[in-house]
Amino acid sequence: MPEVVLENWTEALLGRAEAIVALFRPDWPSTRRRPLILSMMHLVVRLSLEDRGQLGQMTGIGVEALEEELVEWLSGMLLRELGG
Repeated sequence: MPEVVLENWTEALLGRAEAIVALFRPDWPSTRRRPLILSMMHLVVRLSLEDRGQLGQMTGIGVEALEEELVEWLSGMLLRELGG
């Protein structure tokens, strides 16, 4: 990753996201907040790029309900992590 992207984009956005997570988990150190943020980012990007037919087949969710089900699953997972 080019340093300019890391300094001007990634670090600033991670800092903002970490501040939001800190509202829910003030007891967590940065070394626990950031992996949660990066994991969620990875999952969202990965699931967004996957072929819908294959993703539906792998998850067992019909293609027509796939987006709604995945949003619900990701939201629930994040809420559990944040103590909701």
